Formats: sequence, C-alpha cells, structure tokens
Amino acid sequence: MQRSEAILHFEREQDMSSQKTPENYKPHWSERDEQARPREMFKMGNSYSNLSIAANRNREMTVVTSEKRRHNSETLSNHQRKLNGQRRRAVSAPFGRAYADSYDPINSAFAFKTGKLQPAQRVLAEITKYADKAGQTTVRKNLPFLTLQDDKMRLQELQAEIRRSRETGMNPMELEQEKEQLFQTISQKEHMQSQFVRKMNLAIKKARIITDEEHTEWPNNVILSGDITIPDEPSEDEEDFAGGPHDDLQDNTQAKKNK
Repeated sequence: MQRSEAILHFEREQDMSSQKTPENYKPHWSERDEQARPREMFKMGNSYSNLSIAANRNREMTVVTSEKRRHNSETLSNHQRKLNGQRRRAVSAPFGRAYADSYDPINSAFAFKTGKLQPAQRVLAEITKYADKAGQTTVRKNLPFLTLQDDKMRLQELQAEIRRSRETGMNPMELEQEKEQLFQTISQKEHMQSQFVRKMNLAIKKARIITDEEHTEWPNNVILSGDITIPDEPSEDEEDFAGGPHDDLQDNTQAKKNK
C-alpha cells in the first residue's frame, strides 16, 4: 500500500456547503438543473488524488474520486483527472449507480451516485463490490481500505500455513515476517476506513439538513460538530433501498470484529 497516494493521507480537507460542483466531476446534462445538480458537501485530497462527496436537492449523493499525478510522473489523461458526465458508463447497484469513463472504465476517475442519502458503510460496501468486479484501479488506489477483507482472508491463510509448517518441522520465518507486515497493513487500513466513514457520515448528516424541505435556499455554510453520528439504518423515506447483498457483507464484517 502506497500511503502517500492514499486519499486519507491528505494535505487539505475542506468542509463545504455551497453551490460548488465537485472539481473532479462534470455533471451529465440530466444533472444540470437546480434540483439535480450535485453540490459539494466535503472534499479531501493530497498531491496525488482527490475525493469529493456531493448531494443535490433530490437528496441524491455522489462520491467522486480521481487522480492528480503519480509517483513515476506519468502524464495522466483528462478522464483520469475528471469524470465527464457526458462520457460516463453506468453500472446499476441495489440503491444507486457506479460511473466510470466509457472508453477506459478501469483506469478513469470514478463516481458512485445513490438514489437517496445512505449511510457511509452501505455506500462503501457497494463501491467495494463494484471495484472488485470491474477491477476499477482508481478507487482501489485512492481508498486502499476497500481491500481490507481480502487482507484479513490472507492473514487467516498465513496463520494456517504457519501452523502446518511447524507441525511438519519446517521454519516458518518468512511466513511470520509476511504475517507481521500484513498485521501492520490491516491496522493502517482499519484506521483509514474509520476516518473515512466518520467524515463521510458528517457530510451525509449535513446533506440531510441542508436538503430538508424547510430550506428554501441553499445555505452558504452549515457547521456540524465532530461528535454527530448517523445510525447505519435508512430513515423512513429510504426504506425502499434497505436490505440486499450489501447487508450480508456488513454482517460478516461485524461478526469477525466480535470474535
């Protein structure tokens, strides 16, 4: 894992509540009216990558991530720096859609748009499934904790291999070294995931407030304290998106944490 390229190791972090559209996303023509246009709630990034969380008056949420540059100074294409809504390719998910460039969906900037505001863990579960299935490299590079479950499965395999080596009288030193390195990687990714979920839930909470029907104008600034939390359950107007295979993923993850 290249820590310097991971989006959570950021140089800047901004809490947004304005009319601004995410800088790494050009809206589709269907998103350009006042109801549908995404407004940036929160963004974070470093010298290598960007991530924005946006919402619109329809209470749809869009998560966008893109690259800015790479370690090897390779020149990036426009579609890697910014997702163009006019060129996007859509893949349906249980409660939203994943978007990538239609000509280079694996390496382009990436976005996930929900039908309604959803808890962060639920959105991450769907992004993870898409990235695994489609091999989308940008989102996996910028959010390396999406492969956390793969790392935990590999750790179990290593522990089993070490036991077998000892039973057969072989020296498991190399396996032990790999296990220790993997322990450190898992710890880093768990911390990054926790940070990201907390920040994303704050952005979602803010989106719920400023997209409320009582607001006649889009406010310029909404301040939320860091101790606000959002339960991982949909509100009453979101029950039509509850359930589905992503819940199984969360249940399995929680069960492992409890062991």
